[in-house]
Amino acid sequence: MSASPPSSSWAATTTSSASLIIILTIMGLSMSPPLLMVNAAAGELSFNGTTFARRLGEVLSFNAPLYNSFFQNTFNPSFVSGLHTDGSPFNCLVVRVTYATDPVSRLALSCASDNDNATSLAFSPITKSSVIFWPSTPQEVMGTEDPRIVQLQDGTYLLFYTAVAPNPTGGAIARLSLATSQHPTVASSWSRVGALFPDVNGFQFTKSGALLINERGLPSYLIFGDCSLYNGLQVALASPTFLNYTIVNNFLLFERRQGMFDGELVESGPPPVQLSDGNWLFLYNAAQKLDGSSNGLFYAPGYVILNGSNVLQVLRRSDKPLLMPEASWETIGQTTYVVFASGLRRVPNTGDDTFVVYYGAADTNVGAMLVRYVPFEGSSAAAGGKDGPRPPAGRVFARRL
Repeated sequence: MSASPPSSSWAATTTSSASLIIILTIMGLSMSPPLLMVNAAAGELSFNGTTFARRLGEVLSFNAPLYNSFFQNTFNPSFVSGLHTDGSPFNCLVVRVTYATDPVSRLALSCASDNDNATSLAFSPITKSSVIFWPSTPQEVMGTEDPRIVQLQDGTYLLFYTAVAPNPTGGAIARLSLATSQHPTVASSWSRVGALFPDVNGFQFTKSGALLINERGLPSYLIFGDCSLYNGLQVALASPTFLNYTIVNNFLLFERRQGMFDGELVESGPPPVQLSDGNWLFLYNAAQKLDGSSNGLFYAPGYVILNGSNVLQVLRRSDKPLLMPEASWETIGQTTYVVFASGLRRVPNTGDDTFVVYYGAADTNVGAMLVRYVPFEGSSAAAGGKDGPRPPAGRVFARRL
C-alpha cells in the first residue's frame, strides 16, 4: 500500500465549536487534562481546531491483517539505507522484536520491497532468521532495545541501542550503548563499542540516543534520555571519531511540561534531520497520564525545531502531538495507547521537507506517517546565530500512511 506525496491535503482545516472532547469513558479510561478532540461530523483527529493527522495504514505486525512478522511484538523501528555488498540499494527498518513468552529484545531487519517509492508500506516479512543483533554480553542479558542508526560521511554506520541487565538490588540497569558496521544488513558485521557512559555506584539508566551529525564544522551532539532520572532530555558532545561522548552537565535540551501531552515523559525519537532552511527537525516521544491504560500513560510524539547555527537552542516546540493513538493496532497490544516515533526517512523529489516517520504502535506493531515541514516566509538559519537573533521556524504537519 502506498500514498502519494502530500499536496493540498496538508492544508490546516478548522473545526467548529461543536467539536467533542473525548475522555475515553467508553473504555473505562480517563485522561486529565483531556487533549484529544474529534470533529463529530468528519471523525477526523484535530488539535485545538487544526487537523494534523489522518489514518491510512500499518507496516509490520504479527497480527491480522498483515501477518508479516514472526514475532508477537514488533515495534520501535529505526530506518537505515545504503548499498548491499553487491552494490544494490537497500531501504530497511531495524526493528525491536520480542516473543510473547520471552521479554528479551532482539533487533530484526525488514527491507522495503520498492526502493523507488519512499511512501510504500510494503516491507519484507520478518522471520526468525531476520534477527541481525541480539544480546551477547553480560550487560545485555535482558535485551538490546530501541535502535537508532545513523551513517557517517566515511560510510560507517552507528547503532545506538539500550543494553539492559538486571540490577542486583532489583529492577534493571539500562546502558545507552554503541555498535558500528560497514554493512548494517549483515549480522556478522556489527562490532560493539559498548556502554557510552560509566556507571555511578554500579547503576545507570540511559537510553534512546539520537545523534545530530553537524557537517558544517559545528559540534555534533547525542540527545538521549526518557525522564527516568532527569526532568528532560540530556545532551552529550560527540568526539571527532563519534565513538566517545561527554555529557553536557547541568543542561537539558528541553523538559517535560506539566498539564500538556508531554507532561509525564519526553524521550528521544529518531536522529534529527537538517531542513532546507538550515534548521533541524527533531521528533521526540511523549506521554501523559491515562487512567486505565496498561501502564497509566498515553504516548504521542511531538517535535522541536533546533537552530541551525546553535543546535542546543530550541526555536519552536509543538504544543500538540503530531499523532495520537487511535487505531486498534495503536491502542491494543503489549502496552496500550502508544505511538512511539523512532525511524525517519526523507521523501525525495517533493520540492520541500517531507519525511516518512516510522513508529512503534502499542509496543506490538509498526506504523508510518508522513511529516511535512513548512518554513515561515524568510526562514533561514543564516538569520541567526549563537548570539544573534533567532531565525523563524516553520510548522510541521503529519498524517498516517
